[in-house]
Amino acid sequence: MSYQNRGFNPRGGNRGHVDSNEDLKNRLTSLIIKIGDKPSSAIESNIDGLVNALLHDITTQKEAIQNILFKCISQLPYKTPIYGTIVGIINAKNAEFGKEVVCRLVDEINSALLKKQFNQLKLLIRFIPELINANVLPITAIFELFETLLSFLNSNSYTQNKSDYYVYLVLATLPWIGERLSKTNLGQLNALVEEVESYFSTRSNSEKKFYQPYKESDDKLESILKYIKSLRDESNWHVDSILQPYLHFQEVLNTATQHILPPIVIPDDSKYEYPLFTGSCFRLIDDLPMKPIEKFIVEEYLVDIMYFFNSNHREASRFLYSLPVTFEIDEIVVECILSEIFRLPESTFKPIYYSVLFIDLFKTQQSIIPAFAFATNHLFETLDQLDIEIIDRFAGAFAHHLSNFDYKWIWNDWEPILVGDSADQSTLLKRYFIKRVLESIVRLSYLEKIKSVLPLEYHAYLPPSVSPCFKFYQETTDVSMGDKTVEPMENKELVSESHKLLLLFTTKEPLDGIISHIANIPASVNVVELLTKCILHIGVTSFSHLTYAIERYITLFKAVFKTPADHQECIRSILEFWRNSQQHQVIVIDKFVTFKILNPQDTIQYFFRPENYSQITETSTWEIIHNSIQKTMIVIDVLSQDLEANKDSAEIQQKLDSALQEQQQLFITLLNGLNDQIQSSVVQSHPLNLKLITGYLKSVSRKYFNQIKPILLNNSALMQIINKISNQ
Repeated sequence: MSYQNRGFNPRGGNRGHVDSNEDLKNRLTSLIIKIGDKPSSAIESNIDGLVNALLHDITTQKEAIQNILFKCISQLPYKTPIYGTIVGIINAKNAEFGKEVVCRLVDEINSALLKKQFNQLKLLIRFIPELINANVLPITAIFELFETLLSFLNSNSYTQNKSDYYVYLVLATLPWIGERLSKTNLGQLNALVEEVESYFSTRSNSEKKFYQPYKESDDKLESILKYIKSLRDESNWHVDSILQPYLHFQEVLNTATQHILPPIVIPDDSKYEYPLFTGSCFRLIDDLPMKPIEKFIVEEYLVDIMYFFNSNHREASRFLYSLPVTFEIDEIVVECILSEIFRLPESTFKPIYYSVLFIDLFKTQQSIIPAFAFATNHLFETLDQLDIEIIDRFAGAFAHHLSNFDYKWIWNDWEPILVGDSADQSTLLKRYFIKRVLESIVRLSYLEKIKSVLPLEYHAYLPPSVSPCFKFYQETTDVSMGDKTVEPMENKELVSESHKLLLLFTTKEPLDGIISHIANIPASVNVVELLTKCILHIGVTSFSHLTYAIERYITLFKAVFKTPADHQECIRSILEFWRNSQQHQVIVIDKFVTFKILNPQDTIQYFFRPENYSQITETSTWEIIHNSIQKTMIVIDVLSQDLEANKDSAEIQQKLDSALQEQQQLFITLLNGLNDQIQSSVVQSHPLNLKLITGYLKSVSRKYFNQIKPILLNNSALMQIINKISNQ
């Protein structure tokens, strides 16, 4: 639809009324954002109409127009050529506007560099070729840009992550300008590609397997170089998936004034954490009909859209299928979303965001359903090639997906895995995956519902019915025990003491009175277990009740828990009380750590005691461990910020040093514990457990590498273990 048909006069004639300034801004915003939503032969007339509209209001709305343009440039990647052409045409008629856009572009680039806005920086850099195509900048500007980005390759003051990123910027920009350069500056273009290739000859890829989510493949930078070489050798630098609207306006654009590109300044970035490019790419489908470069461009579009629209999944899903391509992209979309879920060491956003995208697309783009089903089955059949952490993510995302579609799946196809006595690792891993999926969907629903939709063969893999196990029970008690399933208790002394304590809680006895009562309990009674389970019992109705009970009796806990052994007994009591609900175990222990009744290190020490080794392969165990680690990181972040604001505070510095030391001790306990388990004869004789525990160690080392690096530098034995699993 042309802009004339939207009730807007692009020629700027007399209007029936004068819009308010805000209305005008809103209308211009809408027009700029929507242009190119439906790529067609009418795009040129739409551009022409929009340019005339902008020229009419440019005197009063210049700043607003530039603001809108730059927001679109950095968030709508496939429309970059359209916005470049618009700026070019306006520049031909208003050179000052073109100059201001160029200066602002460089300011935005320099700002993005300083703020480490790497995704936005890539799209801003990519706008420079489009300004060259639109004759706003001379063609020499692109070589000035590339020289700046690659300048540090001739020095020793760079890390591989840094050099990878800037090489990536160059390679990821070339498809937008390569065809133009091949016609006018072929020698310089070839020299540029050769310079990049020479960098690859010295580049290390020793970390590739460490960050490999699936079967072995090229890392991201290696893949892009192959795409660029195929673009050069097979497509003569032409890319169908990149719009070229400027070709229609050559006569106007050639009359424009060109501007000088101001300097781009690479900041002193010794503390920057650059994106990682050394991990293997997630590749699910190898034989797609389009050219490799077309697949790469579509992947770039998809990843950028998912990144910039992460706060609005519906808009993201809409834009994913608004790309200027003529081929089907369902398989690429599925692979791309899965690759983001499976990104190592962690996803850019929480996996649930990507899962929700699938849900949206199932409703609006049903052609994606067969591609999703194929991908799910293919991954299930090749689970032994997936990293353990990725298997867990896959199970969680798949369970969430099922919960939104009435748990419908071709369950009968997986039944053969569950029957028989096969003990090969592939079968065991598939059973592990199914168990993980079932645990997750029960959390998202309830047990009886899931039983009703699953074939009988799956029931043995379902978790037990959620119920507390309060063993201090006797039917004659006057204290209400609720309607939960409980166990009889043979120790009358414990039963009696539990009833007395519960009565004190029920009647809201003053805290001093309760402390005095507990102090007089016979030494033969396990007071830590008694107190912990009684508090859990009075909070059993809901998590709100539990939070209230814990918060009310924090002082009581701290008065009773006096030794590390008491903390260990508290954890054991929690796990026993909620042994029929892993979700409750995770949440309750997290609350105890949050209220500082337990320390993060207590949980790590508990699970790596020899008598608790059997629990280390449980999902809930690793949720508890990661929650505990995150608690230490939050404390350190807060103290670091406080120290930044109060640089001379010896007290804050001391607290920070203490927190860092405690965190290091936590990681030492964790790494040594995992290493001991891997070396134990019990684990060595159980292939699945060996694979799982090795996978957990690998996952921890990836996720918290910056935190454990100082430990590894001072512990050669642990360093050897990490190096060994990195290549598995």
